[in-house]
Amino acid sequence: MELTSNRLSLDWVTDLHDQLAQHQEDQYASAADAYEDREALRDQLEIARARITELEGQGAGMRQEITELRESIQHERHMRGRLADQRILDRTRIATLERTAEEAQSR
Repeated sequence: MELTSNRLSLDWVTDLHDQLAQHQEDQYASAADAYEDREALRDQLEIARARITELEGQGAGMRQEITELRESIQHERHMRGRLADQRILDRTRIATLERTAEEAQSR
């Protein structure tokens, strides 16, 4: 009976040892997967950072372009105002010249 009991104890210890070894293998595999996942996430983060930098640069370029367009529009409005003023002066001058010509003809 004692021999059978020792055999059961040995089988039980061997089984526990095998379970522990399997558990350790699973833990190592899980740790390796976690490391690979972390590396993949780190790579994705670097890609995202590069894209953010690129977009910020594009945004700065777009802001500069918007500023230049606003300045151009402002200049164009100013020039239109000057042209309108010039047209008024030209019409006044034409009217004055026409009156002067009419007066000269009537003399």
